[in-house]
Amino acid sequence: MNSIMKKRILLFILLIIIAIQSGCSLVSNDSVMKAKKSSNDVLAFLESKDTDKLRSLFCDKIHADYLELDEDIETAMMFFQGNILSHDNPLYNESESIRNGEYVKYSVSPSIHEIKTDAGKTYHIIYYYTVVNTDYPESVGISEIMIKDENGETCKIGDYHLVNPE
Repeated sequence: MNSIMKKRILLFILLIIIAIQSGCSLVSNDSVMKAKKSSNDVLAFLESKDTDKLRSLFCDKIHADYLELDEDIETAMMFFQGNILSHDNPLYNESESIRNGEYVKYSVSPSIHEIKTDAGKTYHIIYYYTVVNTDYPESVGISEIMIKDENGETCKIGDYHLVNPE
């Protein structure tokens, strides 16, 4: 095999690897961008006490089957006190399921630490956000938000296990 043929084969293999990596990155980056926007939204809606906009972030399954959603949101609005002064950058834990080369489920669990408010409170928020679920599209959106204060007290909105029974 001559050197030109070896170079062409090597170039072809590299192009395939780049194409595969680019395809995966685009899906992942798009999903992380949605999660980053939802992190900003969750914080903004808690701070402004906008129950309707916070409710709109939850998936259809929670809206349909979780009867305590409105009560949970009202409780969270009372639990979360003050205007946000600062917070750490969110951390993102990702989970994916791929079938035949395509994402059939893609979830992100953002975690926001050291949320400091002008009420002298510090919070930690984690929530579960399904970006893609081809088998259960009604699960796309947030299924649960957990807010924890500096004393270890928690407030939960939604139900992760209702949406993700496995």
